[in-house]
Amino acid sequence: MTKQELAAKRKRERAKAYDARYNHIPQPCVHCKHLISAGNQYDPEGWTCEAFPDQILYTILTLRNPHTEVDSIQEGTAVYNPHIYTEEDGGREWHYNADGTWQYVDTGTTE
Repeated sequence: MTKQELAAKRKRERAKAYDARYNHIPQPCVHCKHLISAGNQYDPEGWTCEAFPDQILYTILTLRNPHTEVDSIQEGTAVYNPHIYTEEDGGREWHYNADGTWQYVDTGTTE
């Protein structure tokens, strides 16, 4: 590996330290445009959104049931709608999916 390749690799690794995709546990509700309030990570109390204004279902918060379809007990028709993020170094857009994975907007892959 050349010095330039090694320097580029180190730069990519340092960038990962500040990239949400690599340094935290994904919680889809945090990345959804319909979120109203967030509770703590250990309790569903305090988590509300347009579909569940009283409390988001525990199965959605824990990724057991990704909220990609309207649920019979929710209010309205809102389902998971992710915020779009932009990479600092490459400018590519990406988002979290309702199942906690992430993907690039342009290709639909994680590359």
